[in-house]
Amino acid sequence: MGIRRLLSLVTALALAAVSIFLGAGAASATTTGPETVVSGSFLRNVAFTPDGAHVWVTSYGLQKLLGFTTDSAQTAVGSIDLPGNPEGIVILPDGIHAVVPISNINDLAYVNLDTGVVTRPFAASADYPADIALSPDGNYVAVSYFFGREATIFRLSDFSVVDTWDTSGKAATVTFTPDGTGILVTDYDSNVVRLYVAGLDIPVQASVGTSPFGQTFSPDGGRYLVVNSGDNTISDLNSADIISATLTTRAAGTQVQFASFTPDGTQVWVMAMGENKIRIYDAASWSELTPIEISGMPRQVVFTPDGCQAYVSLESANAIVRYQLDPCFAPASSGDGDSAGAGDGSGSSAGTTLANTGTNDPANTAWALFALAVLTAGAGALIVRRALRK
Repeated sequence: MGIRRLLSLVTALALAAVSIFLGAGAASATTTGPETVVSGSFLRNVAFTPDGAHVWVTSYGLQKLLGFTTDSAQTAVGSIDLPGNPEGIVILPDGIHAVVPISNINDLAYVNLDTGVVTRPFAASADYPADIALSPDGNYVAVSYFFGREATIFRLSDFSVVDTWDTSGKAATVTFTPDGTGILVTDYDSNVVRLYVAGLDIPVQASVGTSPFGQTFSPDGGRYLVVNSGDNTISDLNSADIISATLTTRAAGTQVQFASFTPDGTQVWVMAMGENKIRIYDAASWSELTPIEISGMPRQVVFTPDGCQAYVSLESANAIVRYQLDPCFAPASSGDGDSAGAGDGSGSSAGTTLANTGTNDPANTAWALFALAVLTAGAGALIVRRALRK
């Protein structure tokens, strides 16, 4: 065997070893679907019970809440009439009650999911409640009023108002900070996100992209993303402290409004409505993984608490579909029986960490480099020995 052929063979073995240790790099989970959960009139919002056994869907056109099991049977568990058009939903930690903004009557519905009883105990605050968020401790809800240009925090124990703020521009969406001490509101008109803290009249704000809409925190609370619907970008802040955070502008897609981290925090799924596509990014590097092509203008995605399913609302198709995910994006256990990180307001469940969800173990990198060094050194030694024989 010639020296060149020998070198080529050893190099090939070295590269094969590296490939084995490192794997193929970050990749999307295998998705099975889409499977239609329900179709109807303006089906938009999805929330899960804390145990993940049931999913509830808002129908803006039918003015209903529709409930289903999340198992393979997808058994209908409820159809609850609402007093108007729903915009958003949170399910409380008891798994029995939900709060639903009713946009056309400027009120909030308090719904018993077991009995179907709907009451309206909250004080109406402003025009067009457009979004709702549940505090991490489950004791408060925050509501953004799009046309009313306000944001309000309500106490759930007595349905009283904790504080209300004028948001200046249209208040698109709202979320609590991971520690629950404040709320973040995207101002659709002013291209900023503002942090409001109860008892403080003057908020702090950070400039983001054009027409900010959806927002999401990573499960560990260390990353905060704002989806800018006007310029189709994502403002990526590396801290919940929006004043001191470093902002990076990310590519997002076409006609985007919402994005979500997977429950384990390894990926970001961006709903590119204008492309009929779900764009998937590695959360650490923002390298794009294999997207999911789906017709019907995907608008929002919500993951089951165990990270094994993704439910997607299709704006033009008027449907909710789901995907089975393998491997599951299981949330990391915090060690006290609760899953780490923030959820979607529907509660959380403990889960085990999956070993391979698209990122590489540093130990594999070390072993791969060691193998490459050994094989390369061996190749060099063989070449020298062959040369000395001549």
